Amino acid sequence: MIVEYVLLFLFFSIFVLFANFAEKNGVARIILYVILAGICASEMAFALLSFVVGKYLYFLTELLPKSFYYMGGGLIFSGVAGGLLLLKRVRRALPLPIDPNSTLHATGLFVMVQLSVIIVFFALAQNPIEDTGKDYSITNMELAINMLFYFIIAFLAVGFPLRRNFGETVKRLALARPTLIGLGLAILFCIILIVVDMLFSAAEAHFFPEVHHRLNEILETITLSLSKNMVAVLLFGISAGVGEELVFRGALQPRYGILLTSLFFSLMHTSLYGLTLATASTFVAGILFGLLRKMTDTTTPIIAHTLYDITVTVLNFYF
Repeated sequence: MIVEYVLLFLFFSIFVLFANFAEKNGVARIILYVILAGICASEMAFALLSFVVGKYLYFLTELLPKSFYYMGGGLIFSGVAGGLLLLKRVRRALPLPIDPNSTLHATGLFVMVQLSVIIVFFALAQNPIEDTGKDYSITNMELAINMLFYFIIAFLAVGFPLRRNFGETVKRLALARPTLIGLGLAILFCIILIVVDMLFSAAEAHFFPEVHHRLNEILETITLSLSKNMVAVLLFGISAGVGEELVFRGALQPRYGILLTSLFFSLMHTSLYGLTLATASTFVAGILFGLLRKMTDTTTPIIAHTLYDITVTVLNFYF
């Protein structure tokens, strides 16, 4: 797991740095667009291949695995959507606070849409109540690396150190000293989030009891892995609160708006929940964090997110 984190970090760091460099360098901009167009073309090619393989399996077994439909459909959709986003005219027509002439904004939108589409179609191919044998326990090292990954990516994404110095980066991410008003709002939003989570959980238990039971098993595994000491619980809350809010509310929201950022935020959690009511609950949480960011700064949703994760973890353990 740690090796995967490191490799993923290196890939995204290099990619984000190059995208920032391409913002001011014409040759790098051309290379970047060629790479992105190549990704779209590759997706289309793999989509056709998945359909061919699926058809061959159908002739052999008279059964076409559902995953081939979703794999092919997802790749086609992401390839077409990604290709359209490379067109300045398309970006200009979008109701988003982005600069349609910005290579960096185009690249960020491209990555968000690509990842979102792939995540959705992959989740559709999965059975949310199936026990895949995946180990959901979390170690302190993984939490620390996860926070560091998000922290660095957030700073690199907004131009540090190529286009902004440290002070300008902190200002762009809207990081500020905590205030009493901000702390009060964070606690209030934390309480609202807990109520929202309870409502969605109750609805899922009523309408989808098997899914609810499976998600409870996953949450119980996570909770037990953190219950060994309070340091792990605090690290869990700080890791998600600081890391995720820096990226989603600090870096992405000012450019892509509350709705799109919240949708992306919720989809990035489907590795735990799949496409269930828990995803919808996470989307609502993203909206609330986004509103808190718009009302104050990024520091306040960081506090709210941290308090929420710590509180929910403790409640899950004792209740």
